[in-house]
Amino acid sequence: MSIRSALLLSKLLAKTRASNPHLPISDRVSYRKATEPSLGGADDCLLLEAPCGGRDMADHPVSLLAGQQLIVRFQKNLDHTFKDIPGYFTVSLFEADNKGNGGKEILKITDTSNASLTLYSAKITVPDTMCGHVIVQVRYVTNNPNAGPVFYQCADVIVRV
Repeated sequence: MSIRSALLLSKLLAKTRASNPHLPISDRVSYRKATEPSLGGADDCLLLEAPCGGRDMADHPVSLLAGQQLIVRFQKNLDHTFKDIPGYFTVSLFEADNKGNGGKEILKITDTSNASLTLYSAKITVPDTMCGHVIVQVRYVTNNPNAGPVFYQCADVIVRV
């Protein structure tokens, strides 16, 4: 069994805006063709190939502005907590043309014994130094010898200046 990360993006709404229907939390337009990972251990979440689980780019990436804040939400689809050497989740951004450099890690969360299907969220800022096709990558590094070593999920965005 393995954990699977479901990556969802939602624009952090400015106080002056009532809503932004372009990218609500339930909109998976930026998802890399995953189906609903609502069951713990869903086969569609077993994405072990770097950098994006072997998934192709999304057909319609979401547009964001450099410097814009957004909320990244992801799901711990299956619990692989290994208390001897706790694993962790990371959120990284990298330009699509530069996948090999590992990108810029902007968040790291230690894995705990939170149950399968736990949702995590974090407010991040799109770096001013990135533009064009950018990949938002979530990794679950399990450190568990009885599970997959790393699970991947990505979303595609277009960053404009």
